[in-house]
Amino acid sequence: MSFLSELASVVRHVVPFPAVVAVLVLFTFAPASAQPVNIDPAYLATMRQQSLSADAVGDFKLQIGDPAGARNAYLEGLALARQLAAADPNNLQWQGDVVVSLWKLATATSDRSAKISVLHEALDLVERLEAQGALRPNQRNWRAMIEAAIARPASQEHPPPHHRSFTPHE
Repeated sequence: MSFLSELASVVRHVVPFPAVVAVLVLFTFAPASAQPVNIDPAYLATMRQQSLSADAVGDFKLQIGDPAGARNAYLEGLALARQLAAADPNNLQWQGDVVVSLWKLATATSDRSAKISVLHEALDLVERLEAQGALRPNQRNWRAMIEAAIARPASQEHPPPHHRSFTPHE
């Protein structure tokens, strides 16, 4: 399936939400070095709430024993968090939201190599935030938590508990 037919398929599903189509087009065709995208702050706030809601659905699904449903919800939340972070790379809260979403996705991922890949992405982002001095006191343990999860032998893995310290509602 070509890119344009995939985009057309997405557009057909989101036509009732023209702002979503506009954001998809902006993020698809904007150069990586572009300045922060100027989008209505109210829309961005709504988008963040949708990301947090998707993560909350993932938390619930994980608690009721539906890791596949949790992964899908976390992937949705992560996609929105990444879009927000791309819209304003200087917004440290949105960068932190990406770390939280990555962590949550890792907790619902049973495939060891996929989990490690997700955790490495989270660790890279935490290291960048740390280098900028951008981590709040309650976020300074993120590196250690992620490194411990990466180092944990596969034989000791079990679904990790949901860590309340990895919540974007700070």
